[in-house]
Amino acid sequence: MGWYGIFLIQNLKIAFSLRRVDEDNLYSNFDLLDKFFEKYDKLKEDMEFVQEIPEETKTFSAKAVAKMFNIIDGFSYLPEVSNDFLLLYFLHKKGFEIKYYPEDKINLDKLKKKRWRIIG
Repeated sequence: MGWYGIFLIQNLKIAFSLRRVDEDNLYSNFDLLDKFFEKYDKLKEDMEFVQEIPEETKTFSAKAVAKMFNIIDGFSYLPEVSNDFLLLYFLHKKGFEIKYYPEDKINLDKLKKKRWRIIG
């Protein structure tokens, strides 16, 4: 099964239970997402250029190949993340404080009884 990291957003009474994610891993993946979104406009522009190449084209220009490799490189910044992780990322970007606890240090059942929403 694996271990879980528990991330609390106290203002919203939301707890995220994420499999095999600790605090260091969380912020490392947040940094990767930041890098991806910084490049997003350029990637979108490159994808549109590549998509406009006619299907009948048998060779690609150096510019088209460079754009294809740029797209591949841009997507390499994306960590494998769940929808729950993305929600936590966007809450972090909006300035909500995230507190991390190992799963053995917090009782999710007690949080549920206090009307916390558990995600994950």
